[in-house]
Parts: sequence; C-alpha cells; structure tokens
Amino acid sequence: MPAPACRTNTARSARLCELNVVEQAANVASTTIVQDAWAHGQELTVHGWIYGLSDGLLRTLKMSAEQAPRKPRRRSMPAAISGAQCRGATSVPW
Repeated sequence: MPAPACRTNTARSARLCELNVVEQAANVASTTIVQDAWAHGQELTVHGWIYGLSDGLLRTLKMSAEQAPRKPRRRSMPAAISGAQCRGATSVPW
C-alpha cells in the first residue's frame, strides 16, 4: 500500500518523526549488543513506538525485530513505513 500524501507542514512533521522512529528501531536492532543477545539465544524484541504530545497516546508504528533461537524473524521496514501515517491539519506533531 502506498504511503499517504502529507499535505500540510504539521502532517509532514509528524510523518518525519514517525519515519525517524522506524529508522532508529532498525538501528537499535543492528547494534552488536542486540545481535549478540540474539546470537546467544536471548529473547529480545525491538519495537518502534511513538508518543503523541498532543494527546498523550503511545502508538505502535508496526515496526518490530526479533530473533528466536534457530528461527530468525524480522518485520520488514516497508510494513513499518506504511504504518507511519500522516496526521490531519489539526493534529500537533509529536
């Protein structure tokens, strides 16, 4: 599904914040600390969430990375990027 068009500065700002969270969650998942934990069979999942200052809600961006022993799994970034949605003109960016 294509990403929604962000028509206002507020919507663009909110989307940029969401995309930054997706990218940073992927960066955390690629660190040696997380990679070593997975290599040693430790259960660890990295999630991408964002907190809305305007409403106090914590939202998932559908970004997660995990690796169970002998069964690596990682949710794709395209799914997370499509999960990051533009906010309306009345919405305050995070």
